[in-house]
Amino acid sequence: MNIFSGNGPLSVFNPFSEEEPRQNRSQIIHRVKNSIIALRTPDAELWSMIVRLGKAQDTLKESVVCIDRLDTLITPISKIRGLLRLTMMQKKLNELFERIVNSSFLKDYYESWSFLRQERAIILCGALVGIRVIECNLVLDYGNLQEQPLSVDLSLYVKLPTVSAEEEIENPNENDEKKKFDKERKSLLDQNNYLEERIRQLETNLEDERRKLEKMVESKSEISFDMNNIVSYRPSDEREDHDDVMKEMEELKKDNENLSTRVVELVDSLKIAEEQVSDKAKVCTDLYEKLRLSEECIRKLEDDFLRLKKHYDEDKQFFCDKISKLETQLSEATKKLTEKREDDDVLRSEFQKKCDLHNDAISILETKQRSLSETEERLRIVERELNEARRGLQEMPFLKDENLELKQNLEAEKQRADEYEKVLKELGGSLSESKLRMVELTEELLPLSDAQWAKDSDVTNCTSCSEVFTITKRKHHCRMSSRFLRSAVSRATQQRGMYENPYINRFKARSQVSDGFHKKSTGLTGLFVNEHPHRALTVVYGRILRALEQMPADAAYRKYTEQIVKQRLALVQAENDIQALEKKIGMGQIEEVIEQAELELETTRAILESKAWEPLVEGAPKNQWTWPV
Repeated sequence: MNIFSGNGPLSVFNPFSEEEPRQNRSQIIHRVKNSIIALRTPDAELWSMIVRLGKAQDTLKESVVCIDRLDTLITPISKIRGLLRLTMMQKKLNELFERIVNSSFLKDYYESWSFLRQERAIILCGALVGIRVIECNLVLDYGNLQEQPLSVDLSLYVKLPTVSAEEEIENPNENDEKKKFDKERKSLLDQNNYLEERIRQLETNLEDERRKLEKMVESKSEISFDMNNIVSYRPSDEREDHDDVMKEMEELKKDNENLSTRVVELVDSLKIAEEQVSDKAKVCTDLYEKLRLSEECIRKLEDDFLRLKKHYDEDKQFFCDKISKLETQLSEATKKLTEKREDDDVLRSEFQKKCDLHNDAISILETKQRSLSETEERLRIVERELNEARRGLQEMPFLKDENLELKQNLEAEKQRADEYEKVLKELGGSLSESKLRMVELTEELLPLSDAQWAKDSDVTNCTSCSEVFTITKRKHHCRMSSRFLRSAVSRATQQRGMYENPYINRFKARSQVSDGFHKKSTGLTGLFVNEHPHRALTVVYGRILRALEQMPADAAYRKYTEQIVKQRLALVQAENDIQALEKKIGMGQIEEVIEQAELELETTRAILESKAWEPLVEGAPKNQWTWPV
């Protein structure tokens, strides 16, 4: 607000007046007061104006008092935003804006040009009429009202009024096109309601503008009449007041010009309002045309629905008749079935009685048969004992003769054994001598163990006995002493070895590989080539999976091992080439994979036997894994 703008008596200042000191004091006080008012913040100044307006206007008094008495709203800006939200919920936002623009208190706080350019603000009031259609519930919280939000999402609060939904008809085959059309119809009706509300507000604004225009025309005519009277009335003796009258006339002319410009602006705004009303009327006619077409479409859809309903009723009646016939047939069939069941029950009871009698007879026969078999068994045993006794009686004389012969043979064998013992004693000395001779020969051959091999053509005599080699006395090359001996001497000195080793034979048999196989050896000692790895891996992996199925499903060893084994089994079944299978598994040669699978099978069986997944009987020591021990 401009504190130096003149209003009332301060606008005319006469330096030659007697009341100059009093006027100067009042002017100074007025300017100081306005400067103090100007020191307030714009928010506080706007809220003070709204409070003053609320006291004067009964329609806004309740809303302003309600916001002013809220203890949670402290700052003026929060109170202003709270009032805007409250009037939004009460559908009075356009009325609040219109009361502020047309208020007589506005000039005490703002200049005439500073509040939305007057008539433009009135047009804005009319544009806010559309908010009356919106129904919303907003929060009056100090934290939300103190800070200005960057964007306001009204989707959580706004509920647009829609056309009341008709009663839904139970039709399982509802047409989607009808639903889409109903949705468009509801949106058109909502737009129509908004446009009707807007037209009504524009009409009220138009009537207000017309009344203002008539008042301004009347005031203009009165002012022109007063000016003519003032010009015609000029006495000769009041020459001194001529200047004052001329000044007043100039001021009146200025006011007249301002009024004429305002009339022109009001006429323009009136034309704009009439154009808007005509545009809205055209839109309304288009909407009414669309509504008429929609009603025709609805009528057609209703006819189709009635026709379909008629077909549905006919089909329903047909099926009901058919169901009744089937129910009668079902009742007759149930009666026959009950009669058959009763007959079956009688036959079943008689059959059960006969079965019981038959079972009793069988049990009696079984007991008799068992007793008969026992007596026959005892009779057979007695007959066997009797036959043995008879046979013993018959063989008694022959046994006596055999007993005498055996005694004679025993005496002869004893004599022969004594003779053998004497012979062994005589041979013991000669055997000990030959044994000593063997020891001496081995001692003689020990120094010759590192001798050099000689050629066959150079040796003609035995190196031990110096006899010449002949056809009968053949040459023998001793491997222990690298000497040439006779066969007899060699037989006495050579150390016989094991001609066939079963382990070596089995090792050689397992190390043999067919000619067409891609490799002959694994390159690892004790690891033989397996020409049929798919069969071996399938068998071993199957055994591992069967052993894992006996463990709980949540056991850690089963979860991870079963996943890996299934993955490798799938690779074995999918890939037939051995070398490609080795690359896909990525665990070295296929023989190493087989060995690892066999060891995994042993581990699985050991874990299954020990049940390692069960909790410990006693808790483990706390420091069992600490290092150093």
